[in-house]
Amino acid sequence: MTSLQATPASMQPSLTPSFFPSLPSSSSILSTQLIASHPATYLPSAPIYKLNADVLLHIFSFCRDDDPLSVWAASQTCSEWRTLTLEHPILWSHIVVDNSSTRLFGLSSLSQWLNVWLTRSGTNRELDIVLKLRIVNMAWSRKPSREDVGNILRAVSTQAHRWRSFTYRLEASAIRPPNTEGVLYYAPIADISRRLGSLPLLQFIRLSQGCYHPTREGITPQCMYDLLSLQVAPRLQSVSLRGIYTNNSVPDWNVKHVSYRFSTSTFLTFSAFPLITSLQLFSWTQNSRGWPNLGMQPVLLPCLTELRAEANVSVAASLELVDMPVLSKLTLDARETTTSSIDGNGFYSTNLLRSLATRPRSAPLTSVVLYLSTHNIPWNELACFTSMESLRIIKRADDLFWSSLSRNISFLLRPIASSNGRLSWHLPQLQILTLKSRRGSARLLSNAWPHYEERMQCALQARWKAARHSKQMATLSLYLVGPSRTMKICDDSTSDDTSAGVKRCDMTSNA
Repeated sequence: MTSLQATPASMQPSLTPSFFPSLPSSSSILSTQLIASHPATYLPSAPIYKLNADVLLHIFSFCRDDDPLSVWAASQTCSEWRTLTLEHPILWSHIVVDNSSTRLFGLSSLSQWLNVWLTRSGTNRELDIVLKLRIVNMAWSRKPSREDVGNILRAVSTQAHRWRSFTYRLEASAIRPPNTEGVLYYAPIADISRRLGSLPLLQFIRLSQGCYHPTREGITPQCMYDLLSLQVAPRLQSVSLRGIYTNNSVPDWNVKHVSYRFSTSTFLTFSAFPLITSLQLFSWTQNSRGWPNLGMQPVLLPCLTELRAEANVSVAASLELVDMPVLSKLTLDARETTTSSIDGNGFYSTNLLRSLATRPRSAPLTSVVLYLSTHNIPWNELACFTSMESLRIIKRADDLFWSSLSRNISFLLRPIASSNGRLSWHLPQLQILTLKSRRGSARLLSNAWPHYEERMQCALQARWKAARHSKQMATLSLYLVGPSRTMKICDDSTSDDTSAGVKRCDMTSNA
């Protein structure tokens, strides 16, 4: 943060015990730490000190969203800013425990500072709680212990009835191992579970963890999920899980959005979230095993309309027994898939498309998005979805796909002979085809760009003519989205003349 700078110690306002009721000697420590981390010279004549309270509050809110610790720096800058920050609990409603806050506050007093933070957030304001303990280049002695994590969770759980969102990320080796092997550490669980009994405001849950031994690591994200799944959260909308084993015990969670990344030992029980409307599903690593579906019963997701999934073997297997009768939007992401993996489950695969197309109740897909790297477009599988109206394909800017664009999409540009001898077209309801470039050298694409308009206009003429004469066929518009410009090529004719007007829209935005 650049605009909220701490002042020299001689210019700090006095920190009265009323602001730190349980920490009479800690305020000076924090002041020193803030000064060290935000060195600056206090200039009363600086323009920012002349702003009125409303403008400052607006600025502080932006700073809080970017760096939740900035409110502490603002409260230590001058008496006016301190008064302003303490009078507005909303500035303290985003509470974050991560590497930055543990370095700033220190592990020994972190739970106490959390209590001060919670006190300053008021009594009725909704809270966003974020706990992110990640792997960093940190000495063993400076890592939090399981007792530290338990104390942190105990502190934030006192205000669980005010949680709007709860994020808890715990990576492997982020916790200092216990000194005594095999000692059970479940002391705080009863307290935390009791405090989680009321979650009337909770809307978002995000839990992520590595592989932990439950008797050694204390209260992990898996443990918190098990506790939360026993509670009623009437406003809960979205759940994001990584490396978490789910079960069927979720009570009355009217969740609409689920994001899940599974590992070699965890999988999602779809029946735990029967009313979801959107689902994101990814495998954690390229070596994740196939879905353990032996003995599993088919699952119906009657409300699922949008699916985003990684395009590999293991994810396709995970959805093999899941019925999605109203699925209309599908995104397949192949950016992290490979052409080889140890167990084969990380392979790029179009199995999911093939499975959806061949089911007794074929999904009525109308929109498909494909993130491809060097993989070919799976035209044969896509052709099965005759109701498709929009197709968006994203490939690297330096992919050879762009050098032979007409040939690579000729599947849509050439008619096919049907069984009755008449000519027909693949994806007859397709209205929008978007081809977008992403990372990589854009030189090849830039050099070829001037030729695209003329070539694609000629290539689309036959399909446009067929659409003019058939009510069962939509008129296709092509969008080419490059590194610095967007080109739209569409038929703007209503006559029968094959050479009728062609509308070309050239935009400089990188939509």
